[in-house]
Amino acid sequence: MNSWPDTGTSAALRHKYATDLALDRDGGWFQAFADVPRHVFVPRFFTQGTDGAWQPVSWGDVGYLETVYGDAALTTQLDEHGFPTSSSS
Repeated sequence: MNSWPDTGTSAALRHKYATDLALDRDGGWFQAFADVPRHVFVPRFFTQGTDGAWQPVSWGDVGYLETVYGDAALTTQLDEHGFPTSSSS
């Protein structure tokens, strides 16, 4: 696994993400999502532009952490034809 510098931003986003997920669930959900840094498991993902082309997004890119700790599935792998084959949700 990779290690990234953390200025506290990922911890704050992780806490908000965990709080949002745990609203209608038991306390175990909060603790699991608050303790485990999601960005370590999603070092890169792809976003699709309006032209249909996929663009990689990695640590250090604008919006990376906010997107990783958002409540949306992320495309994490493309095949040789550019079709999504794996995601993180």
